[in-house]
Amino acid sequence: MRIVSKQTLCVGWILLWLVVLPTAHGKQLTVLTYHDVVTEFNGDMFSVTRSEFVAQMDHLYNNNYHVISLSELKVYEKYPEQMPEKTIILTFDDGLKSYGEFVVPLLKIYGFPSVASIVTGWLDDQDIPREYHTKLMNWATLKKLNNEPLVEIVSHSNNLHRGVRANPQDIYEAAGVTRMYLAETQTYETETQFRQRISKDLQTSATRLRQELGIVTDTIVWPYGLYDEVIIDEAKKLGFVYQLSLDDGPTGLNQLPKLNRIMLLAKQSITDFANELTYASLKNLRTQMIEISLDTFTGKSLKEKEQLLSDALDRHQKLGANTLVISPFDKPGKQAFFYNRQTPIATDILSRVINSFRSKLAIRYVFLKLPAQQPATDPSTTYEDLARLVKFNGVIFAPNTRAHDILTIRQTINRFKSNIRYGVYGIQKNPFRNDFVVAPINPNEPIRKTREALAPLKDDGETIYYLAVQNTNDNKGFFEKAEQTFDFLDARHIGYKLLTQKAAASIKLEQQKSEPTKQALEQAPPEHASSEHATPKQAIPEQAIPEQATPKQTTPKQTTPEQTTPEQPKQKNSQTGNTVATQTPVTGG
Repeated sequence: MRIVSKQTLCVGWILLWLVVLPTAHGKQLTVLTYHDVVTEFNGDMFSVTRSEFVAQMDHLYNNNYHVISLSELKVYEKYPEQMPEKTIILTFDDGLKSYGEFVVPLLKIYGFPSVASIVTGWLDDQDIPREYHTKLMNWATLKKLNNEPLVEIVSHSNNLHRGVRANPQDIYEAAGVTRMYLAETQTYETETQFRQRISKDLQTSATRLRQELGIVTDTIVWPYGLYDEVIIDEAKKLGFVYQLSLDDGPTGLNQLPKLNRIMLLAKQSITDFANELTYASLKNLRTQMIEISLDTFTGKSLKEKEQLLSDALDRHQKLGANTLVISPFDKPGKQAFFYNRQTPIATDILSRVINSFRSKLAIRYVFLKLPAQQPATDPSTTYEDLARLVKFNGVIFAPNTRAHDILTIRQTINRFKSNIRYGVYGIQKNPFRNDFVVAPINPNEPIRKTREALAPLKDDGETIYYLAVQNTNDNKGFFEKAEQTFDFLDARHIGYKLLTQKAAASIKLEQQKSEPTKQALEQAPPEHASSEHATPKQAIPEQAIPEQATPKQTTPKQTTPEQTTPEQPKQKNSQTGNTVATQTPVTGG
């Protein structure tokens, strides 16, 4: 699955944060997803070659993996003790010709069942992605495959496998989870309009499968692997029970009817494939975060905003981050950076920035940092719009946020997103159990003092993300000290909050005010020109991080695309689930 681009295609991901491997009844399974299986590599990273596919099926067969159908899974759901270890489900998205011509005949040899997810609108010549014009099966071929005992055909939506306009900046995102931006009224789809659009699409898909193939499916494979609680609710109303996404990690029987999936990509060795099956990359995932502020975007022209965004991307591109921390409100907490019906809007830029960081810097996770003082007495409407319109993976509360506000915000967000991770910023705790803690540190402080201050966090069993906060213009010294502190703390999950250009300029100005100018030194008597009055070093521009000062890039190999980005074949949209200002397609599921 991939997402199309109009002028720009951006994708948001809905993923689990630092996967907690499920252990339902001690039983879990792995679901694999493929797209095209080609004769030889053609540059499409979301396809695999025939030789690669055969080698992978050999690996499953020779290593005693049990490949089952969705129908068998439903039996194991009732009788979990009967499900064998190393259970696998094979899925094939988009209905490509290679599935019928090569995959199904090959899988017969192994005795492996498989699942084909079909975008019914494409078979009816509706919005077919450019790259798929000659690659899709037709209804006649599907009718023949439907008679194969090892083949199951399910819905991949009717016409949700595409991009729709997501914001004023003309960015396009996955149709299934995006409330469309309506340029004529400069507003967004209401929840009623969104629900009606989703319901109509899923109903059409179910109807076309029944009309053409005579099947009634209870399974939906979400385009690009993206979903929220609203579309799940609409799907359930229409009889769709089982939902396949691109969430990370194995599927525990206790999480059914939701199934996570691994997307297989081109040029993976058998060792890579074996590691995918055991989730080795996820288990060793190290978080490396960056925190940015949007306050400088307020009151700027469109051109100025684009320049600020470009500068921010340049400033952070060498940090190897996979996680973005960003506030949806200005520093006082009185104005929002996203469209909403309650709080004054500083500028509707949040989604644009998030999408840019995801596509340009391969950011996988986005955490929203919330202010302690809420923008309204009852902020539920504001946070409802935040949850509806912005794609994020976690929320970070200020340590002194009122318990009532935390409860209201969590309940509101959970109505739209069920897999959000919640944490707190700083050492002071809130009364709720947190999934993680973001611990800001000052690399200029003595390391032992920092460790002593953070000692209470170690006892709570929560994941700790150490965030080095820059407060001087010395980039090289900042990164060196931060790395030393991280090593001393034995920190696995780390991050950086760099000075904004405005803050850097302010520090430089203070340095100039506090020390004599070069002209004053030249006019002063020789005895005044001591070392303490030497001309200050030239401050390094924050965006110009010297190569030697760049911290080690420790981000591990990602197991899903920019999941991961939705996928609409190369016109298509991820994961990671994200393309900005580019014609380059992004893909997903």
